[in-house]
Amino acid sequence: EEEKEEEEEEEEARKRKRDEKFLAWNAEEHDERLLDGVEKHGYGRWKKIVLDEALHNGLFTGLNFEDVRYKHKRIMVRAGANANALLLPRKVLVALFRKKAPNASIKGVTRLQMAKSIDDPAAVQKALDEEGWDFSGEEKERQQSPLQKLRDGAVHVLERLVGR
Repeated sequence: EEEKEEEEEEEEARKRKRDEKFLAWNAEEHDERLLDGVEKHGYGRWKKIVLDEALHNGLFTGLNFEDVRYKHKRIMVRAGANANALLLPRKVLVALFRKKAPNASIKGVTRLQMAKSIDDPAAVQKALDEEGWDFSGEEKERQQSPLQKLRDGAVHVLERLVGR
């Protein structure tokens, strides 16, 4: 009985710590690390992102993959019509941002800010195509790779987020 009480207390302490971490989310720092994780591990690989301590230096410790997935969804919603730009690798996003503002410094500019400022949907789509993202919805004649299946899943989630 004492063991059971101890386990319950430990579980309660874990939940409290998780809640504190979840509520203490710093949009700039945590969002950037989360987007780095998506770039490194792939969209939907929330568990790998949470477990990658080298990536986030303990920022996500105590959070579970559902928390991180929810936070990513919120980032995409905040990006609005330009959410797809957040699927691009950082270097590609920076290049698109610099086309719009060639003399602007990127120091202190978050990916979300860059994505929201890009007003060239054709350039974003071209970059996504070059990165292998397919938003056509057409059936593929060849067998899809696991990466393509993951990307197709991301497209479905994004379409639901933007209300298509």
